[in-house]
Parts: sequence; C-alpha cells; structure tokens
Amino acid sequence: MPKWAEATEETRDYYENEWGRAPISDNQVFEILSLLTFQAGLTWATVLSKREALREAFYNFDIPQVAKMDEEDVKRLVRGGSPIKNERKIRAVIQNAQAVMEYRSALRSELRANALVAVLEGSAGKPGVWPAYGEEQITLLRHFFDDWGFTFTGPKVIRALVESFGLDLPWLEDPHAA
Repeated sequence: MPKWAEATEETRDYYENEWGRAPISDNQVFEILSLLTFQAGLTWATVLSKREALREAFYNFDIPQVAKMDEEDVKRLVRGGSPIKNERKIRAVIQNAQAVMEYRSALRSELRANALVAVLEGSAGKPGVWPAYGEEQITLLRHFFDDWGFTFTGPKVIRALVESFGLDLPWLEDPHAA
C-alpha cells in the first residue's frame, strides 16, 4: 500500500475498495476527474475527507446537473456551499461537465451514455479491451481533453486519472502502488 493510502481510514478505504478499478460510468470518471481537480495542491486525505460534501455541492457529480450550474452557483459554492472554496477549481468542475456534454452532443445518441469510458477504453483499438497506457496514450488523452475544452487536465491529472482506474501502465509493476 502506498504512503498516501495509509494516511487515514478514508484513504485506506478508497485504496482498498475503489483504487485500480476500471470505470463503469461517465459519472464515475467525472467524479474522479473532479476530485483530482480539487486535489491539486492538497492531499488525497484532505479531498477524500470532503468527498461527501463535494458530492452534495455538485449534485453527486451528475454530469448534466453540474453542466447547468451558473454564476450564482459558483458564488454560492465559494461563499461556503463547497468544502473547498477555490473558485478556479469550482469553475473547472463546471466547465468539465459542460465539456462532457458538448462531446456527447457530437456523438450519435447510442454512443453518448458512457462516452468518457469509451474514450479511455478505446485507446486499445479494440472494443472491450483496456489499453496499456504508455506516454503516447497519455498524450493523446491530454489532447482529447484539451480539444474538448476541459480544464485542470494537465499531464499530472491525466496520469493520476489513468492510474486511479488501474489501467495498464507499463512504468508501474503494480498498478495499485502508485
């Protein structure tokens, strides 16, 4: 177990029950992406201790509901409606939900349900097979997020996103050790 996972009961629970599991829904991908956004400059222990309050503040990370949030919501969250009051991070979560919705709208209706999961999975070139994520795939994933207007999706966040879902990373002997 890595050091970050040993910090608290919440981090141990997250590591043992969620870390390294491939995502099954876009809301799951979006939640982890959002938590990684809030985690920038903080510890996992801090973010996970505020996870339930973040879920409450962001409609359980329901993408369509978060995408509809507006300036009044941002002001409310900065004033105290969010356990992490960083306005840039709050705006990034909303912007990322809007980016998911824009990406989905560009797809045929039958492909919209779990479009982000399909993006992560599709890097293998074979449906239903999770890819090995090397530097090339990480770069392509970063470009995907940039092209669709996501924010707070730099190299560290994308790498952490991929690692958090246990996708096969050639530089890790044990995907749970990150």
